[in-house]
This record gives sequence, C-alpha cells and structure tokens, in this order.
Amino acid sequence: MNNIKEIMIIGAGPAGSLTAYLLSQQGFKVSVFEKNSFPVNNKVCGEYLCPAGHNLLEELNLQSLLVGYPQIFGMKLFSPNSQIVNTRFPNNEFGHALKRERFDNEIIKLAESNNVTFHFGIQIQSIKFEQDHISISDGVTHWKGHYLIGADGRQSIVGKWLNIAKKVTEQRVAIHTYLNARSGNKSSQGEMHIFHDGSYCGLNPVSEEVWNFSIVCNGSKMKKYKSTEDLIKETIHGSKRLTELFDTATMSDKQSIKVTGKITNPIKSLGCVEKQVALVGDAAGFVDPLTGEGIYHALLTAKVFSESMAKHTSFSMALEQYQSIIKKSYHKKEIVNYFFQWLIKHPRLCNGVASFLNLSPLIRNTFIGLVGNIYSPLEVFKVIFTSAFKKGAS
Repeated sequence: MNNIKEIMIIGAGPAGSLTAYLLSQQGFKVSVFEKNSFPVNNKVCGEYLCPAGHNLLEELNLQSLLVGYPQIFGMKLFSPNSQIVNTRFPNNEFGHALKRERFDNEIIKLAESNNVTFHFGIQIQSIKFEQDHISISDGVTHWKGHYLIGADGRQSIVGKWLNIAKKVTEQRVAIHTYLNARSGNKSSQGEMHIFHDGSYCGLNPVSEEVWNFSIVCNGSKMKKYKSTEDLIKETIHGSKRLTELFDTATMSDKQSIKVTGKITNPIKSLGCVEKQVALVGDAAGFVDPLTGEGIYHALLTAKVFSESMAKHTSFSMALEQYQSIIKKSYHKKEIVNYFFQWLIKHPRLCNGVASFLNLSPLIRNTFIGLVGNIYSPLEVFKVIFTSAFKKGAS
C-alpha cells in the first residue's frame, strides 16, 4: 500500500502529530497542516493523561515524552453534599498531569526528527477529491496527496467536507484557566467537584503551585454573571475545599480564561474508503467523560490507525479494522458518559452513589479504574456487584 505514498494530515495536536510520526516510521511521506502557530497556550483541556495513556506511550516506547510531568495516582470526588470519595487507581497504576503546550510541542519535534513536514498558520479552506489524489488549499497554495487524515478537532473541516458529522445540540460550555494554589497544597491526585445544579469542576495539579482548573456548565449559567471570572470565583466560594485551595483575591484582572462550547462530537463514520480519508482524535468522535480524557483518545486513535495501516495492504481494509476497534472503545465511553451526565443532574442520587462508593476501598478504587480506562464497564459492574452482595450478605 505504501510505495512512498504521500499522506496529508490536517491538525497538529497530539492525534495528528503522533499519527504523522508513526506513519513516517512506516515509510510514508507525511505533511501536517495546522491553522495555529505553535505552541498554543492555555487550551481548554483538563491536561490529564489517564493510566491507560501512560501504558500506551510505554507500548510505543515513547515514555520519554512523560519525563518531568507529575504523576497522578487517583482522584478525589466531591459530591453535591460535600462527601469525599478518596480513590486510588488499581494495581498502583498512575496517570500524569500534563502541560499541553510542552507535550504537544515534544510530539511535533519527534515527528520532525523523522522527516515529517509541518506547515503552521495554514487554514485549509477547500478539499477536492480527484480520481487519483486529494487536493487541499488555503486559498493561495495547493497541496496534493494520496491519503488525507482529519485530526482537526471537534469542529473538523474534514468531517464536514465528508458530510459525516452529526448535528450538535450541546448546550454546555467548558471554561478553563490556571490557578495558583495556597501553599502546602501539593497533591498527587486530581479532583472532581459536582454541584447541585449539575455543573462540575475538574482540577489537576500541573505543578506544586499551579492547578489546571476547568468548569463545565450549561451555557445559560454564564449569562447570570457579569464576567467569566465572576463565575469562577462564585464556584470556588461555593465549595469549602475549593476555598481552602484557592484564594480568589489573588486572581488577576488579566487572568487568562478560555471558553468553548459544543463539547461533544457525534459522528457517523471514522472515514471514507472511496476518498481515502480517515479521522483521528476529537475529529473521530468525542464524549466528555468528566475527566479530561481527550488526550488519551487522541493517542489511542493515532496508535490504532497507524497499526491498521501497517497491517493491511489496502486502505479499505485498514480503515475497516481501525473503525471496528475505535468504535468499540468510543461506544463504551459514550455509555459511561451518558450515565455520568444523567447522574449529576440528580443531586440526591449523586450523593447516594458517593455513599455507596465509600462502602469499601475496593468499590471506590474499582470505580476510578473505569474512569482511568483500566477497567471496562462490565468488569467494574462485576466487581462492584460482587462486593456489594457480600456486604449485604454479611
């Protein structure tokens, strides 16, 4: 299938850059087109890589990309009535608190070292599917290739041109910033705070002093505040733990805060055989499972797609295998996400689940194993059901 075929990738995030690197190792000539200039600061991202993501990079012998990043050994979950569910990932596994600016740039450098060409500041405006090649253009320059990969996020232009993106009716928004923690708050755990109105806040210690701080809420909630900064301050003041952790008086008027909407991306397909196009990363479907796992999904799709291309002699066979594997993974996470989103809209049930998880370390640590992609939903159900049955019998 190769014969030094040219592959064009739109999007230079972790999905696009890692895909480029892995395909270049197979002998493909790869060019990556990115609308932004790199590195991009302060992305709306939890900057958290789950234990499965750590293991994935080890499998690719790329664990050096994680050197220097804090290790995350579990999560503290705070229910609407302020119950604390203190969890640790099973089997002493751990994830990482990343700094996206650095992490993304390291993968780009890795790909460049393997002869991948990057074009930054290029906004692709048109895609044409010819008989024997694909042509893309920014309105001035045209590029041609044999295969096209869309790694351009939830609002993928490639997905739109293929007409495989579904209509998004998502009303929630995600708000992101960095906050300085009060002294003495060094932690090796992430945190998730769920509030009575169904909004939630995710925290991730990216250094000893700085925490990644994200809020997900309904877009209508933002209209109640004069500014996004006021919404963040009110969220902190509404939680004893957050008030202990952060001093809102230290927030600057020039605080870097970013907001994004449509935090989901349902799609019909992961690519098109006839046009020799595939999607990876958020472009290949994104659900918000409360824990900032978009990075893991990006790395997973890059790995599975490149392995599929290496295994098969035709693009159609490679795409078929890729879709089969990723759709199963996506479907499992989608089910978990729907359950979580339904649960947090019912505060009393959420409090009840917190009480149930606190019945034993096995139950709560197995649960967080699901969030960390260590266990499948079925495995978690079996463990929790068996444990709960034994406690009931005793």
